[in-house]
Amino acid sequence: MRESETAAFIVAEEGGHFRCVAWPFYGGRRVQHFPGRIPEGTVGIVHTHPNHLPFPSQHDSTTAIRLGLPIIVLTTYNIVVATAEGQTIPVVRGESWSRFNGLASSQCRVPGSLASRWAAD
Repeated sequence: MRESETAAFIVAEEGGHFRCVAWPFYGGRRVQHFPGRIPEGTVGIVHTHPNHLPFPSQHDSTTAIRLGLPIIVLTTYNIVVATAEGQTIPVVRGESWSRFNGLASSQCRVPGSLASRWAAD
């Protein structure tokens, strides 16, 4: 619900597992950046948006195309993907998906529809 964003790379590991590599938090208003190289094995970028902005921004969409990676936008009740092909795909709409799941901050769970797509690539 806050106006600052947090972000992470989603990195594929052996055995079909994924981990998140969190970006340093700068606390900027509606902006986040990563001052380094994209980790090897990165299959996507995930970041938060305030609840009233559930869709990827134009910058998110152009970044997805430029990097050839999906940009996943999370809010409390939505997961929406800007694809590397220029599409915007709602994955979860209007459902509370963000329950505490007991994972360490360096781990993540990827929705099944996205995980199966990445595993096939």
